[in-house]
Amino acid sequence: MRNKVIFNILLSLLPLLASATAFDDAVAAMDARSLPLVNLDIDLATVTDADYTQGGFTIVSYNSATNQLDTVSSPCELKIRGGTAKYYKKKSYNLKFIDENGDKRDVNVLGLREDNTWILDAMAIDPARMRNRVCFDLWNEFGRLPYDTEFGGRNGTVGAFVEVYAQGAYHGLYCLTDKVNRKLLDLKKVKVDETTGDVTVRGVLYKGESWTTATTLGGYKTASTASDKWNGWELSYPDDYPSRAAWQPLMDLINALNKDLETVSGYYLDWFYMDNLVDYWLLLAQFNVLDMPYKNTFLSTINVQNSHRYVITPWDMDASFGRTYDGSLYDQQTVIRSQERRVGPYFDIMGNNVDDINGLVVKRWYELSKSTFAPEHVMSVMRAYAERFDNSGAWQRERAKWNNSPVTLGETAMSELEYVERWYRDNYAHMHDELMFDLNHDHLVNIGDVNLLLDAILQLAAQ
Repeated sequence: MRNKVIFNILLSLLPLLASATAFDDAVAAMDARSLPLVNLDIDLATVTDADYTQGGFTIVSYNSATNQLDTVSSPCELKIRGGTAKYYKKKSYNLKFIDENGDKRDVNVLGLREDNTWILDAMAIDPARMRNRVCFDLWNEFGRLPYDTEFGGRNGTVGAFVEVYAQGAYHGLYCLTDKVNRKLLDLKKVKVDETTGDVTVRGVLYKGESWTTATTLGGYKTASTASDKWNGWELSYPDDYPSRAAWQPLMDLINALNKDLETVSGYYLDWFYMDNLVDYWLLLAQFNVLDMPYKNTFLSTINVQNSHRYVITPWDMDASFGRTYDGSLYDQQTVIRSQERRVGPYFDIMGNNVDDINGLVVKRWYELSKSTFAPEHVMSVMRAYAERFDNSGAWQRERAKWNNSPVTLGETAMSELEYVERWYRDNYAHMHDELMFDLNHDHLVNIGDVNLLLDAILQLAAQ
């Protein structure tokens, strides 16, 4: 009887013993084709979106220069992240590195950056498992900050695809990325008076979380400013000091943009940077990013004590390249005229072509159409990722684990790219026709452009 009990116990432990060796076996089999492997020493069933759960983090990557494995380990904390995304079976996570005392610890991961806060992005609704990363890669090529930083003026995340294990058991394909935060954007820290304890807010960083009047910069409702949430916005920094002083700069921006057109047109560049406005608009239009702005968008100011000009930084671009927020097909091209009509300040300044901003958009698109936006370049970025997914076996493992949860995954990573390439080439041609033939820069190709062309021809003939 005793032997039978012991046998049953051992039998029940077999799945656990097998999963405990899965990560080790995967590490032992790593070669130059392998994605980096992450093991989370945490029971993911205990992780919530309310509080951080402590555990351990290990990442192993293959170093092609030395033909050896590089390993980084650290205590960590994990929390479920995302609004809609947290309801999917495959969760995304906020990851924080800590030391043995539980204090924050900066860690350099894969040479991307040294920081204590990171994201494990599940990409659950994206059948390509790369749309957000690709959008950021391309955005980082042209959408720079209007000032220098220690990160080269970068205005978006960097990241690497990894395969994640939890307590040794395979869990899926993820993108490990840094965060848009105070460090990246070089925002000034709050100043605390050592004698009185008074806090002076300097750098501010707001993130749009949901669709509200306030996140279209169209107005706001009276709400408490003692929270890090306000009218659909999240106070990303200084999140430790939610207050009227921290939220007032955003209120001031919304108030300014809702004055009469003549006034706003005269000083909108006191609040924004022209290059940033143009590049952000083109990002949304060229890749037809649907779930923004300013939901899934950051607004930041270096130091509100000196200036209130805002930088726009994108976020969460899974709904792009011909698919929408739930992963379903959106096989339509960008509607140029409606793009600037969605939210301020574009509504006024582009709708009325203030300072010929539409002409600047056309000029910038023409520049980028031969480089970042060129279909061959965009598809080369995507194919490189897809080849790594397929050649490493990561796609097959991901598909076996998460197919139809919630979206269908093709047999290979390349499968989705057939649709993406056709969609993107169509949208590229559409953008070209809409912008390059828009001779009077009103974002409409119509009789007005024909009349302008005829006038130009007549003037040349008269010379």
